[in-house]
Amino acid sequence: DFTSHPIINADFASDSNWVKQSGWSIGSGVASSDGSQSLPSELYQNISTTVGKTYTITFEVTARSAGQVNVKLGGTHGTARTTTGTFSEVLTATTNGYIYFNASADFVGSIDNVSVIEGSWGATDITKWAIADGLISKSGTGSRFTQQIPTVKGRQYKVIVEISSHSNGQASIYFEGSYSSDLSSAGILEYTGVATDNSTQIGIYGNSGSIFSVDSISVKEVIPIATGFSTRKINSSYTGKAMRCRNQGNVEVEVG
Repeated sequence: DFTSHPIINADFASDSNWVKQSGWSIGSGVASSDGSQSLPSELYQNISTTVGKTYTITFEVTARSAGQVNVKLGGTHGTARTTTGTFSEVLTATTNGYIYFNASADFVGSIDNVSVIEGSWGATDITKWAIADGLISKSGTGSRFTQQIPTVKGRQYKVIVEISSHSNGQASIYFEGSYSSDLSSAGILEYTGVATDNSTQIGIYGNSGSIFSVDSISVKEVIPIATGFSTRKINSSYTGKAMRCRNQGNVEVEVG
């Protein structure tokens, strides 16, 4: 599933759980910086990250009139944001524990709707995806939610996606430029493709107007299948092995 890290009060519904340095306050469903800080100031919370792991952090800058704000995971800084919008950062934790929002000394603005999931995920339009409670949810115009994964060129991989809820439109699996058949209800999507490189982009696509939630995406290499037993000479280097197998790429190997 989408391993999320529990940010308590991620939507700033109450003035609690976050540590607020100078200039920061929480109210009306957002965390705000009023620019009264004389130095860069942080809003932070412990979310128990693990050193060396990569996380995708999504948040909204709902207002901004001066300065900049950036997210930080441990000691790793994200991009400084100077406009409103929904942003996604992929950061690797260098220390255990904390997520920070760092306001410059002159930042006047507010943030909302913070989420963190393990892994490096991205989207063609992040505003069409929401991440919460171990699910990713899609709405709005057509968009892909994907991850670049290590693969072995020429090998075959099976992608399985569980659509846990659905109310409109179609969902399909994306596999490095190819798509599975569409699913128009809750259920399981499957697609098998051959990696054309040692890194492959996989994920889920929702067409325009689609509304659905995804519980899990799994990828596994297709195991070679046996094509029969043989005691005859298969090729000039045959050494008396009793069985031959052929993988999905039609490559035979001898096993005994």
